[in-house]
Order: sequence, then C-alpha cells, then structure tokens
Amino acid sequence: MVSQLLKARTHAGLTQDAVAERMGTTKSAVSRLESAGKHAPSMYTFNPNGID
Repeated sequence: MVSQLLKARTHAGLTQDAVAERMGTTKSAVSRLESAGKHAPSMYTFNPNGID
C-alpha cells in the first residue's frame, strides 16, 4: 500500500506538502506514511480532525 501511495503522489506530480494540505495534516506525517515499516502511522494521521 505504501508504494502505491508514493507512486500515486509522484504520478500526480504532487509534493508531500501538497498531499499534506489535501489530507489536512503535515508534511512530516506524509513522510512517515511513505516510510512505513520504519514508522507506523497513527489513526490521527489519517483523521487529524477526529471526524468519523
């Protein structure tokens, strides 16, 4: 899944900053997602506003 996220981002020509803005999170959170295996993302990364 992580490699698919990275491929999709680069294919779309988006930076980590741009993806972070669209997700409502930070560039560092996107970076952590892309380096999964080293860092496990939290649910907050996917839903920073706590909206279900």
